[in-house]
Amino acid sequence: MLIKKIIIVFALIIFLISCGSEQKIKPKSNTMLLAQALSSNNFSEANRINPLIRKTENIQNIIKLYEVLYEEQSTKLNNELNYISQFYPQMNDSHKAIVDEIKIWANLMQIYKHEISPPVRILQREVLYLAPSNIDFSTCPNSSSTSCATNARSDLSLLLTNETITDALKQMAKNDPCVNLSNRLQGEKIANRCLKKSKSNLEIILLPLPRYNTNQWLEVLNSDIKS
Repeated sequence: MLIKKIIIVFALIIFLISCGSEQKIKPKSNTMLLAQALSSNNFSEANRINPLIRKTENIQNIIKLYEVLYEEQSTKLNNELNYISQFYPQMNDSHKAIVDEIKIWANLMQIYKHEISPPVRILQREVLYLAPSNIDFSTCPNSSSTSCATNARSDLSLLLTNETITDALKQMAKNDPCVNLSNRLQGEKIANRCLKKSKSNLEIILLPLPRYNTNQWLEVLNSDIKS
């Protein structure tokens, strides 16, 4: 009985000592910190950590391209895509996947803005109405018409089919309160949302910007890091 009590007391002492001792936590690597910063779009933190990691030019270009994407300046983004294209053949699959997705986003936005050219018509009757936009995205594939974004469509020819492009543009149009793809007038609620968008009082996301989680960034960063 005495031996049993001694064993219990001894075990309790060991437990208390272990609870009171500091647990050493392994610090996160700079690569992990950079991946987390990029996944949360914390670019100020990413730019702080970035110089601490030795990277290949491909990785550096991928990071810069992603940051430019979120600056929402189409000309600058297109210039960056054109620059990075010269390195594309030497990239690995994880790098190409990001470049392709950003290229698809940029070109779909160009096509949409170019081909949604008819003026918005809001009619005042007993209430406001949004008139049909008379747009048919399926007429532009293989067309040389100036009303079609032929260059942007050509850039996507190796990545998306014409049917996929058309479907994506239609979905973008559905998100746009100033576009009416039907053959009839749309009601006051839609017309008012269009007015709010035109006055910059309504934020509309036509096509979500590409984003990547921490594990995806780790795959990119670890795939080609200099030793």
